[in-house]
Amino acid sequence: MVVEIKEPNCCIRGCCRSQTIPLHLPPSEYSLSSPIARGAESVVYDGILDGKKTAVKKPFLSTSDDLDKFHKQLQLLCKLDHSGIAKLVAAHARPPNYMFFFEFYEGGSLADKLHLEEWTPEIDEALQIMYQLAKALQYLHNLGIVHRDVKPANILLDGNLNPHLADFGLAEYKRDLKKVTVETWRSSGKPTGGFHKKNMVGTLIYMAPEILKKETHTEKSDVYSFGISFNELLTGIVPYTDLRAEAQISGIRKTFYSCMSSDEKISQIYRKGRVFWKEVKSICRFMESDQLIKSVIYFNFLNDTIDGSGKVLRCFLRL
Repeated sequence: MVVEIKEPNCCIRGCCRSQTIPLHLPPSEYSLSSPIARGAESVVYDGILDGKKTAVKKPFLSTSDDLDKFHKQLQLLCKLDHSGIAKLVAAHARPPNYMFFFEFYEGGSLADKLHLEEWTPEIDEALQIMYQLAKALQYLHNLGIVHRDVKPANILLDGNLNPHLADFGLAEYKRDLKKVTVETWRSSGKPTGGFHKKNMVGTLIYMAPEILKKETHTEKSDVYSFGISFNELLTGIVPYTDLRAEAQISGIRKTFYSCMSSDEKISQIYRKGRVFWKEVKSICRFMESDQLIKSVIYFNFLNDTIDGSGKVLRCFLRL
């Protein structure tokens, strides 16, 4: 997709710039059709840009803080270039319309694939998806970026089932997270222990236990969310959904997986019983993205070599 870049190629504030991504699109260059997704903070439309289909995200910008977040997210997206990350192809960063134009991924989200289409992946397909996602996380973490909302709904699939991590509305540089967290806690006037929703971002059932204890998000928090998503991909089960919110919080803080499948359940899904929930569980904790990639590769090796006799695969190691 080639869209002419018109100078000056920057947002109205001048804080967002790019040499490759157009940031100011005249209305004649694009068109929007019906909404394809609607959330609390944005609407996503089918769009056409340069004759090609795109996904156009229009955030709700009702306050100056919302506008600040838009520019912050745009700055971050302009710096990302990885095959495992949803590609920003253009943006409109001037009033009255603020929009992100993303490459369109025909496979939809992994969550919809699993739960609306009731897709059951082959083990090799699941491993390939998670390996590519692990590479995307490694790329982000090497840049010092924490995504903070890794989950199947934010993983988009193309026609070849390649995953693309999306929705960077909560993403932050790790250096900024420490500063913001300390300032927020000091200004809250509340005890430092316990659970305070106002200081928490992300999606509860994919959230690492330390976040519920009001600790700072780190790369390891993303890896935890990766592990929970991996379990969901392998089993088709959304964790904790049979519990009320209070019980979910308690279970997560204790790292208690009441909704994660047993060895028997996995064996029903994969005839040779090559995957075991304890191994998927252990991937959630205390791993950097570099070790995560090695574990998925090792898991794939074992999947190719173990005879499926019911042995527990000691492939994901707590470090």
